[in-house]
Amino acid sequence: MDDICNVVWAKLGSVPPKVQSISTVLIAVCFGLASITDDGWATAWLVLALASSAITVILALAAESRREALEDELKRLKSTHSELNRKHLQCASEMETAARQASDIKDEEWAKYVDHLCYDRLNILLHAISECFTSTITSERSANIKSARTAIVHATADLVGNSDQGTRANIFKLTEDDEGEVMLPEKYWGRGRKSVREFRPNSETFKAAKRKESRFVSVADPDDSDEKLDYETYLTYPIEDGTGQLYGLLTVDCLKAGELAIEPDRGKMSVLAAMLGLTYQAEGLRITSIST
Repeated sequence: MDDICNVVWAKLGSVPPKVQSISTVLIAVCFGLASITDDGWATAWLVLALASSAITVILALAAESRREALEDELKRLKSTHSELNRKHLQCASEMETAARQASDIKDEEWAKYVDHLCYDRLNILLHAISECFTSTITSERSANIKSARTAIVHATADLVGNSDQGTRANIFKLTEDDEGEVMLPEKYWGRGRKSVREFRPNSETFKAAKRKESRFVSVADPDDSDEKLDYETYLTYPIEDGTGQLYGLLTVDCLKAGELAIEPDRGKMSVLAAMLGLTYQAEGLRITSIST
């Protein structure tokens, strides 16, 4: 019931100002007619004037409430974007330092890899995430979030693991169905087809995610699922934001054991999962009362 009232109040607040102007004119006309007509009609015009006055007051209060809500949301968005930009600059500085160190030790292959990792992949992803927080237009922000999330999954499949036969990255979103909490596949990139697995509270992977822990399996674990897996190794990492809210799970799997390693693959997953967490945080900050 509260949700319905909030929706109605928001709709009233978005009524164009010209409607209030028309209502004000109507009030003046009704009072004027009430003063020049006989008693019967005067009462009717007076009632209509009072009703119009009440509607005008309600519209004015709703409009003021909407304006204050939008200002508060914009302040939160600016604060979040400012903090994200600060972290972005800090991360960019650290990446530059890593690139210089690699160059200083004369390890050309490592220097090339770090340069590719920092500038061709992570830096681009940071800019994409930043765009998720900058727009106050719902449709534009949704498009930016979808684009950033897709780019992160693509990067995960490319950067994590070492497999000539292909690596697959998946996002599993935490949601609920008739049986309770479940993590369902949302987006993927890489080898083969999208995963059809479902992680429920009785699975080891789900339990690890709830503990905010990663999980590394070098050979498919029969205790984790009754279904037969077509890959031998996988690595999972929980998707959460800076507040600790869990949104789901980022996973990578390869066909053969040994194509994934705890280090450095888990470190890469931690960064990419944190980036995904930011996209979900941006989605939650969406201004629903502005649209195109």
